[in-house]
Amino acid sequence: MNKQETTKLLALIRIAYPTAYRDMDETSSKATVHMWAMSFSEVPYPIMEQAFNRLRMVSRFPPTVAEMVLELRRLYHKALEGAMFRDTLGDREGAARYRAIMEATALYKDDTNLGGPVLAGLPGGTGGNIMQGCLEHPEIGWIERTGYPSWAQETEEKNREDLEDSLYEERRERQLFEGGR
Repeated sequence: MNKQETTKLLALIRIAYPTAYRDMDETSSKATVHMWAMSFSEVPYPIMEQAFNRLRMVSRFPPTVAEMVLELRRLYHKALEGAMFRDTLGDREGAARYRAIMEATALYKDDTNLGGPVLAGLPGGTGGNIMQGCLEHPEIGWIERTGYPSWAQETEEKNREDLEDSLYEERRERQLFEGGR
């Protein structure tokens, strides 16, 4: 995905989740587009749109980069199943469509490449000091001077709290459903 396609995807997210990015200033907006574009630079836009459409049907909150990565992983494995099934039926054309999805999402098929092209190109790679690598990177280092890390930390804490609340609600609903325990 390039920056223009990333902007288009983030616009879809904003339409689906009207409060997402509502109060974001221009600097944060540019940083968000840049981060998403770098994170998914190897993934074609139609695949990203498909991943988002699948997520928006089941999530009350806008997706994070991490959630999109997990959805890309799910897409890869669904495509693998689909390709194998189509092969057994002798449907070469159908299998080829699934293989194209597999190829587009191959970076995310397991945990070994979770950093994708972004982290691999930074000083420290996928196993080193990634924050230091980001700060030293010529295109990312400016974010540190704009206060982005504190904003990211606040967002991460809020996302963690939302997830904990959601898990608690799910557990509670399951308990009520199973007999009020």
